[in-house]
Amino acid sequence: MEDQIKIVEVASSLDEKIELNRKQNRTLEAIAQTLFKHWFVDFEFPDENGNHYKSNGGTMQPSEMGEIPVGWKIGKLEQLIAELETGSRPAGGVGQYKDGIPSIGAESITRIGEYDYAKTKYVPEEYFSKMRRGIVKNRDVLIYKDGGTPGRFDARISMFGEDFPYKTACLNEHVFRLQAKKSIYQNYLYLWFSSYPILEELRHRGAKAAIPGINSSDVKGLDFLFVDEAVLTQFDQIVEPLFTKLLLNSREVRTLSNLRDTLLPKLMSGELRVA
Repeated sequence: MEDQIKIVEVASSLDEKIELNRKQNRTLEAIAQTLFKHWFVDFEFPDENGNHYKSNGGTMQPSEMGEIPVGWKIGKLEQLIAELETGSRPAGGVGQYKDGIPSIGAESITRIGEYDYAKTKYVPEEYFSKMRRGIVKNRDVLIYKDGGTPGRFDARISMFGEDFPYKTACLNEHVFRLQAKKSIYQNYLYLWFSSYPILEELRHRGAKAAIPGINSSDVKGLDFLFVDEAVLTQFDQIVEPLFTKLLLNSREVRTLSNLRDTLLPKLMSGELRVA
């Protein structure tokens, strides 16, 4: 009986830590999203004197997207993007492969810090070594590209990094990966794609196709707000540690889940004893 109580305590402590990490991740993302809206939608970012720009009488100018701070501009997303590509799969699909290099599909694109390892497919290492596109890089912004029921497209965005969910992985043809020309835009880019107006625009564009989905022109043609890079640098200095912690938390959840799933059967069978 005493051993059973100790086993329950071990399992409970691991589950509590996993849930704590997940709750913390939701809080970290919410903070980043709130800051993004405050700075780049409401334009209440700190000016050179430490005052909030708009409430301190910061000068605004008209644009296609409404009033924006003087010096900022509206352009097309293609002006920002250095890399926009999908991946590929071997002829015949990936169902036959039980190991190799993880191949990320549309079903795995949900939100930053989330990944269902049970849905992972693989490509052979030999195939991966010959891939010239669709290899996941740190802080890739990932977009669910196509699929679903006719007339409906549910836009979903994620971002991978800090070796989460894998140190090495690739994409299939149903996911876009994006990298900005300047690294300070990468976290901003994830939050921008995750904002309600952009998600709605992607849903609208994706639902028009016979097979629901978006293409590279749909993404490149989005109107994009190019902000003052001094302001963006300040923003990134705040948000970068939040996303780093979030991704490291997610990686730890994977480690703790594996530890729990490995230890419990051994503890229950008596192969291991709780000290």
